[in-house]
Amino acid sequence: MDNNILDLFLSAEDHIKISVEDAKQALRRVMLNGKAVPVFCGASFRNIGIQPLMDAAIDYLPSPLDHSVPIASLSDDKSVKILPKETEKLCALVFKVIYNNKRGPIVFVRVYSGKLDNHMILYNTNILHKERVNKLLQMYANDAEEILSITVGNISVIIGLKETRTGDTLIQFNDSRKSLQLKNIDIPAPVFFRVVEAAGISEEKPLEEDLKNILREDPSLYVHVDKDSGQTLISSMGKLHLKIVKDRLLNDFKVKAKLGKMQISYKETVIDDKIDHTYLYEREIMGKRVKAQIPLTITPNYENDQGSFNEGGNRIILNLTKKTIISDELDQSINNKETNELIKLSIEEISNAVYTGMISSLYRGPILGFPITRLSINVHSLRLFGAESTKTAISTCASQALTDALKDRNLVLLEPLMNVNIDVPEEYLGVVLGDLTGTRRGNVLGLETSGNLFDNLDNNIKIYIPPDPIFFSSNNNDKIINPKKVIHAHVPLSTMLGYSSSLRSLTGGTASFDMRLSSFGIMSDDRAKAVIREMQGGF
Repeated sequence: MDNNILDLFLSAEDHIKISVEDAKQALRRVMLNGKAVPVFCGASFRNIGIQPLMDAAIDYLPSPLDHSVPIASLSDDKSVKILPKETEKLCALVFKVIYNNKRGPIVFVRVYSGKLDNHMILYNTNILHKERVNKLLQMYANDAEEILSITVGNISVIIGLKETRTGDTLIQFNDSRKSLQLKNIDIPAPVFFRVVEAAGISEEKPLEEDLKNILREDPSLYVHVDKDSGQTLISSMGKLHLKIVKDRLLNDFKVKAKLGKMQISYKETVIDDKIDHTYLYEREIMGKRVKAQIPLTITPNYENDQGSFNEGGNRIILNLTKKTIISDELDQSINNKETNELIKLSIEEISNAVYTGMISSLYRGPILGFPITRLSINVHSLRLFGAESTKTAISTCASQALTDALKDRNLVLLEPLMNVNIDVPEEYLGVVLGDLTGTRRGNVLGLETSGNLFDNLDNNIKIYIPPDPIFFSSNNNDKIINPKKVIHAHVPLSTMLGYSSSLRSLTGGTASFDMRLSSFGIMSDDRAKAVIREMQGGF
């Protein structure tokens, strides 16, 4: 695996005289090349083998200088290299947030370039928010030591950040690169949700604060309030995930709350080729007239579309310029000072108002209130009416325009499809495939043999390998060990509930599986009707 240590071994008269440092360097090179991984044995509870493991992390694992230079992105689709030097501008990534009752949010960061000093004013480029460092800590398990700065390549804790979440990028506030972002964590879409309600009015505020703290810790969770029912819904990637969240709310945060039945999170979309729609919003709110008009074009996004998407798998295109924003004559009866202030809305403020309105409308679809996805929405112009067209009016107009455009269209429900990999002994292959493609409506993508451990072995060499049910199955008739088969399939999540127990029953506990969200597929009409009937409380 390493030619340098091989040369030393062959040239040395006494192999024992090869130094420990040479052996360590050889093992480090092998690890960096991905050819081998050392295995250490120990017991953390009894403090056995812990120190050698910690020393090995220093001796063998790669330092930041051994990796390729990280690449960050800017808002204009440009990339910039983040050089691991203390003389460079600060760039740090938040990789973990823990809420502590005494200290508040404990933010773990890694500094990729520059130096992060105590009491420094930072800028969060993900949420566009200014934060101030109150204290820097170096953690040693449960013990903490206060430090003055975090140098490049190191990991430490920041106390005092109020809004920062897991996955956010931090720079110094006076840095001009306000849109700089390191590559974020790839988070699959949530596929389960359940209702969470406070036990009483006095518990509503604590519940809201604790949900906010959990969201900062775990960006894979999503919380929103249903506009029609007023219920708070919390969504996640799995049943166990939601079970852990429930346990944390009730036991760690001591919140008095009720959680409803767990349900699958579906999505909605439109399959019309093209929708052109113009909407005029005109209301009187608290004695003041508000008005705006938005024309938009909606087309479907297809699964094989590799373009850049906004939140939720949709693409929002805003072609708003001074030429495309039409402003009518101002009403002379309106107060001049108020008028002058409202005329000064910048293109960016107007675009942000339209975007916010579109996003809020996409969160709730017209069929069952599930998020809308796979749409490309083009706002190519906007009509304003002087002081009547406030930012709130523009945002509300955009939201209602999209909702109105989707009425009476060809709407369909989408269900989550899971990418499922099943390791199964060959003797159970037929029964597992039959179950997968039958009642579970699965689509088998491929079949292969797990692990190619014996491909390069000489068949004349006799080696005893103890049977391992994780990787192999034993054939009692031939007294040989056969590699397991791996089934790759796409299966609707709704049919995979309780699959662990079913698979164990079908194979006598010898098979295993894993699954991850692959995409969302269109439901059949019969399946969609059954889901609608179930969600609406029908029989």
